[in-house]
Amino acid sequence: MVAKDNKTNFPYQFSQNTQSSPEKIAFTFLKDNQELIDISYAELMKKISGVSRVILESTKPGEPIVLLYSSGVNFIVAFIACLFTDRLAIPAYPPINCSAVTRLENIIKSAKPALILSEELILKNLKKIPYIKYLLFPYVKKRVLRSFHVPENIGFLFEKVSRMIATDALTDEKIYTDFNNIKGCAFIQYTSGTTASPKGVMISHENIAHNLHLIREAFNIHSESKGFIWLPPYHDMGLIGGILVPLYHRFPVILTSPLNFIKNPNIWLESISKYRATISGGPNFAYNLCNQRTREELLSTLDLSSWEIAFCGAEPIHAETMNRFVQKFKPCGFKPSALVPCYGNAESTLIVSSTHHDEDLKVVSVNREGLSNGQVILSDSPGSIQVVDCGRPLMNVKIASTETGEFLAENQVGEILISGYSVTSGYWNNPEKTASTFKKAVDGDRYYHSGDVGFLVDGKLFITGRINDLIIIGGCNYFAHEIESIVNSCSPEIRSGATVAYDASIGGANQLFLAVEVKHEKMEHYADLTRQILLAVNKNLGISAQEIFLLKPHTILKTTSGKLQRRQTAQFIVDHPEQILYRYSNQLEQHERTPGNFSKQQEVNEISHRKRTSTEIESALIDLINENFSQLLTCKPNTLLTSLGLDSIMYIKLLSSLKQKLLIDFEVTDLLVDKNQTVHTLALEIARLAQVRKRIQRLDELPKIQNLLARHAQLVDHKYDSLFMRAFDGPSDSTLILDGKTYLNFASYNYLGLSNTPGMKEFIKTQIDRYGSSVSASRLVAGNRILTEQLEHELAAFVGYPDAIVYTAGYQTVISTITHLFGQGDAIIYDELAHNSSLLGSYYSGAELHTFKHNNPDSLEEKLKILADKFEKVLIITEGVFSMDGDIAPLDKIIALKKKYGCFLMVDEAHSLGVIGETGRGIIEYYKQSPQDVDIVLGTLSKAFASCGGFVCASKQLIQYMKFSAPGFVFSAGISPANSAAALYALSCIKENPQFMQQMQQNADYFLGQLTALGLNTGSSRHTPIVPIIIKDSNKTIEASYRLFCQGIYAPPIIAPGVTEDQARIRFFITALHQREQFDFCVNKLTEIMTLLK
Repeated sequence: MVAKDNKTNFPYQFSQNTQSSPEKIAFTFLKDNQELIDISYAELMKKISGVSRVILESTKPGEPIVLLYSSGVNFIVAFIACLFTDRLAIPAYPPINCSAVTRLENIIKSAKPALILSEELILKNLKKIPYIKYLLFPYVKKRVLRSFHVPENIGFLFEKVSRMIATDALTDEKIYTDFNNIKGCAFIQYTSGTTASPKGVMISHENIAHNLHLIREAFNIHSESKGFIWLPPYHDMGLIGGILVPLYHRFPVILTSPLNFIKNPNIWLESISKYRATISGGPNFAYNLCNQRTREELLSTLDLSSWEIAFCGAEPIHAETMNRFVQKFKPCGFKPSALVPCYGNAESTLIVSSTHHDEDLKVVSVNREGLSNGQVILSDSPGSIQVVDCGRPLMNVKIASTETGEFLAENQVGEILISGYSVTSGYWNNPEKTASTFKKAVDGDRYYHSGDVGFLVDGKLFITGRINDLIIIGGCNYFAHEIESIVNSCSPEIRSGATVAYDASIGGANQLFLAVEVKHEKMEHYADLTRQILLAVNKNLGISAQEIFLLKPHTILKTTSGKLQRRQTAQFIVDHPEQILYRYSNQLEQHERTPGNFSKQQEVNEISHRKRTSTEIESALIDLINENFSQLLTCKPNTLLTSLGLDSIMYIKLLSSLKQKLLIDFEVTDLLVDKNQTVHTLALEIARLAQVRKRIQRLDELPKIQNLLARHAQLVDHKYDSLFMRAFDGPSDSTLILDGKTYLNFASYNYLGLSNTPGMKEFIKTQIDRYGSSVSASRLVAGNRILTEQLEHELAAFVGYPDAIVYTAGYQTVISTITHLFGQGDAIIYDELAHNSSLLGSYYSGAELHTFKHNNPDSLEEKLKILADKFEKVLIITEGVFSMDGDIAPLDKIIALKKKYGCFLMVDEAHSLGVIGETGRGIIEYYKQSPQDVDIVLGTLSKAFASCGGFVCASKQLIQYMKFSAPGFVFSAGISPANSAAALYALSCIKENPQFMQQMQQNADYFLGQLTALGLNTGSSRHTPIVPIIIKDSNKTIEASYRLFCQGIYAPPIIAPGVTEDQARIRFFITALHQREQFDFCVNKLTEIMTLLK
């Protein structure tokens, strides 16, 4: 045990090393050009002293300091200087991209640092910019990004931290340290997960000293030890294991940037061989990269005989990876005993357990079923799980029941609990998380409850996973019960609550497996049912199942309380194949290109440009599909690709296999737009792309343009083109004039009928006389007007927000807002029926996208359970009134979930402001909620406000930020005076004349009641002016709309591909101007075409 005094802490020991061996090389830094930079202990101490002096002048003892450095000498100097001056160092990734900045912003919000230390390269350009908002100008932004590596969302640094100092050139001869006063917390290690609430682990000087001694014992560090480290210094393995260990125990180490390893993984092994390193290591993925990328010609040049400790940790260790590494590099002198699997975490400073430095890799095969039952049964039987030995615990480690908390004996599986001097005190500024994670166990002692699951065998620790039972497919997490719920709802033939979802590794990648009990043993239905399951999972989650087992009733295993036993069931199926009624297996493989065969590939590329007929392509597609999906259906030219349940990856594999099979060349991504096509139409499209791609010289020859023109020609043939893009005469009231004929108008958003009133027109004319027809500039410069600002102030006050911003168009408003406030590192969850502008804005933002079922809070919560703690920011998007269905979002329940999971909420009120709520103030008023609970309200001015444009209501700070930085606002001319005036007048009418909204609502209720009485499907429309007739057939829908048009009623059709076929409809917009006799006339004409409507 390390003595609890200051003479064992890092600053004291480092100082002693400097005094005894000032000229000894402390470390060597290997630059990306292979240049070596040696730094002696004396040189390092001078640099540390220079930074220490600045820290002492700028901060108080115990204050946090964020370190923003590239990987190298400057970071090490600043970190040790913080330790020497009793300040809390906070290592952070340098702000070289927007994702890193978002994470940094969360760290700064949590830590509230007194100072930022960094480098000239990072701070140089920032100090020239008084307000980061000016980064929006392209020439500045490009210069900053290219020359100084500073992303555009770095601006918060100016708001959150007042002092930033570059330390590159600081030195001093004097040592500014009082070793007697160095105590308590040394630094804050923010864990690597990208969460909305980052956890800052408080690591003390005592923790560090204790763990450094544990590592010396575990790794057998001696006078001839020499390290090579490429790990990031911002996290515990690279910082403590790679930097502090050699500096504390005074042995040489060569450091290099992790970017050098990522660019060229071979640099790791080449450097160990060249510089004769004895200690080096990394996570499992690094060893796997070496397995994959080290070619035979390099093996003959490597000498790894000096490598004594090849530590591996920080992520799950795979037995297959370790065994392959040993076998591959053993001929290079690598000793099997050098491989040292470890287990650790930041909450325990770094290392918790490690195998002995002179024993070979140990892997145990454990019975899967026993493991699922919490028992370790060693077994070499097929289906057993291989688990890597992580060595004997170096601290007090207990295995505890996840249900009762009782300590378990060896060969039993439970949560790993850790106690000892290396276990930290908790999380910075997070007492709730600290209390729930660092707590007393049944013996009364305080333990870190790790959330990791494992077991002990012969005193050695084995890790099996995490407590949460997640299924990970393609790097994404899915809850098993979510997948099971989707499958259970597929068909009445599936037994309720008798589906299990689980994953298994196939070819090194996790794949989804489904076991499903069916009610009746009807062989002829199995392929159909399997296809339904594939389609449902693919539609809802975008993934595909590798295997599906249809089982006899009562095969699925459950506990006595009815809980599904997933892993036990998986093993039971293997052991009892007689319970399987039908088995589906996806065999689609993508052939990998042989590395290095460039001349052959060039030959292929030349051949690929010869023409292939659509018939040849169609035949090849059918062969490929039948080879891989013959269990589900026999593919024919008219088979829909969606009937195969292909996810995007499988779709790409199919098309890639086709390219290789026929030696043709086309862009796969051009065919990802529409999977809702037949094999025949896909073959035609591929043939067209493969033949003309390299010969297109005019944009109007593009296939997508030709396809649209062909579809329009079909409309012309049936005279349906009269329903679209007609130039009407007169205003958009309850009637329209076309070619001198009057039509009833059910296609107008003029809900309150204000756009053509005498008062409206007079007010607009007055404002045009004052302001002219256009503002003729961006509002940031000369395009701002008093009239526009008045509109913004009154809009904000009407909706209940401090401020508002007005754009020239509603579509532009939504896209600009989403893309400017959210991006990589964030998640956006939107209602599946959200407007196209929300979908496109979310897509363009670069955030990870997810949908929830329409107006379904349960579906939203299922997504939030998975996503809320995994992203920097999570945005929920919904609408007040949905423009396609005329239904209202359950905002009260969405707000409750927003608060519960700490997310942001954006509501599109385009069709709800001026339409619902007691005084027309939209959905927030409708549900009697507080505007403070909705972060962003936005909408358009073209509906109830009888104008054109868009607006955002939010906090004053957010609106100010957008006015000075949102590209869609800054680089666009301001809204015209006429449109500002129209919206301002409409707003005053809404406030002063509630009868407009009341009349509209009465009209909508009347018309909806008439349609309901006819037995027509009006969907979920209630209390809104949007009333659809859902026909579920595009051909019938367009014909019905055309017949109404011929009778003088204009109600345009909504058909595929604008909506799915089963949602084809005629949509009626109701206004305050409509009269009862107009509704009655329309209903009368609808009765004449009832055969088309039902």
